[in-house]
Amino acid sequence: MLLNVEDKTFGVDVAGSGEPMLLIHGFPLNRNMWQAQHGSLCQSCKMIVPDLRGFGESSPTTGPMSMDDYATDLAAILDSLEQTEPVTLCGLSMGGYIAFAFARLFPNRVRRMILCNTKAEQDSSEARDNRRRIANEVLELGTEKLIKDMTPKLLAEATLLDKPEIVAAVKEMMESTPAETIASAQHAMATRPDSTDMLSELSMPALVICGEGDAICPPEMMQGMAEAMPNATFSLIENSAHLTPLENPEVTNGVIRKFMSS
Repeated sequence: MLLNVEDKTFGVDVAGSGEPMLLIHGFPLNRNMWQAQHGSLCQSCKMIVPDLRGFGESSPTTGPMSMDDYATDLAAILDSLEQTEPVTLCGLSMGGYIAFAFARLFPNRVRRMILCNTKAEQDSSEARDNRRRIANEVLELGTEKLIKDMTPKLLAEATLLDKPEIVAAVKEMMESTPAETIASAQHAMATRPDSTDMLSELSMPALVICGEGDAICPPEMMQGMAEAMPNATFSLIENSAHLTPLENPEVTNGVIRKFMSS
């Protein structure tokens, strides 16, 4: 559905009943990346699945964004849905960065956290410079090169070879994302604060999910993040890289379902 929130519109799917779960998609995708979780987990949870600002069916961005901006949008969406009960935050990659911002800004609204294929560290100076280069490049030349470069980095080799429907879905989501949105998100990721110091303060139950072949957020890094959190469980999922919920949804859903019932 389309949800009007203040002066913006957001594409949001809401389904199921039970403990509420807010799913935050990765970059440069949209809420469709969670379809396998949405359909499976809504049997036991109330699933709230929005498009971030500028992505999918949501209103376009009007300039540089920050993680706090995205997190504040999500809080406004929950308010508009009259969702006052604390939620399970589930974020993938950039969605994980936003989850950290949300937990910092709105700690009383978070019951649990699920962090997929993400990290707490801020970018290195080299990575920040690269994000700014990409932002300028897509605004000048379009998104075709970015999509070509990103696809093999996001997906496991087995996915690329044996699951053409997933490859096509990922490319379709990326192709639908405007250059302006990509540039805004790159700015937000480049300027995000380091969240490492807050890991020890995140005492709520947490699940950290990593793809076995994730080169962007490697297993050792994500396991270290889980160990720094007081009440976190680490789950390594095979046959996946940086988009684990899409690449191996059956195992991912099983791990999440077990976590939610604990």
